[in-house]
Amino acid sequence: IPKRDWSSDVCSSDLMAAELEEMQLQNRDLNEQLLTLQERERADLARDLHDEIGPFLLAVNIDATAIATAEREGRVSEIPELVGSVRDSVAHMQRHLRAALNRLRPIGLEEFGLAQAIDNLLEFWRRRHPDIEFADRIEIDADGFGAILDPTVFRIVQEGLSNALRHARPTRISITVARAPGDEEAISVVVADNGEGSDRPATPGFGLTGMRERVAAAGGKLTLGNRSGGGVAISAWLPRSEEHTSELQSRFGIS
Repeated sequence: IPKRDWSSDVCSSDLMAAELEEMQLQNRDLNEQLLTLQERERADLARDLHDEIGPFLLAVNIDATAIATAEREGRVSEIPELVGSVRDSVAHMQRHLRAALNRLRPIGLEEFGLAQAIDNLLEFWRRRHPDIEFADRIEIDADGFGAILDPTVFRIVQEGLSNALRHARPTRISITVARAPGDEEAISVVVADNGEGSDRPATPGFGLTGMRERVAAAGGKLTLGNRSGGGVAISAWLPRSEEHTSELQSRFGIS
């Protein structure tokens, strides 16, 4: 009977245990980063609501009281100007609320779906940059990729476009959203430009950090680097197995 190499089994077991511990540490770090990001976003929204909405609510209350007083005292000629002031205050609050909602969930994504939301985004930039060619290959299911992945894909495209337009001075930007090559259970998102490339410091800004955290939270991988032909490419790989999607929905409380 051949002798079994127990030392090899022990080494293999130790390696698996070490890898499992490393994965648990990464998951714990990721959860802490997500909580920090969520708390930062809540703090930003609370500050914006307090600073921008609060004073205008007070102004509306003052103007409404002034309208009632003017009507009671017979100063009817003052009312139209006060009504206009109320309308201005309400319009200001509406703009800031729309901006806050856009930060929570991309406008149009829930109403029109992921494909249309990306198309609207591209049309928005095409109108403002007619000198740039926007080439897109968007292959998305009719129902999108689900409540977890749709916002992630949209934000990758949105941030990738913003980075290219802000820093690269490109004449062409290509956007691809499709099944990952050779992997039907994954999604590939690529935003590439032919601009000047990136020689900026490696320290990522908030937009790139947020994008990395979104992709990591979805169990994916994000890479960013200069292209050999010039320009920068942002590439994301996102898993789309039913098991993984169910796990994410359970984690974030999405049905």
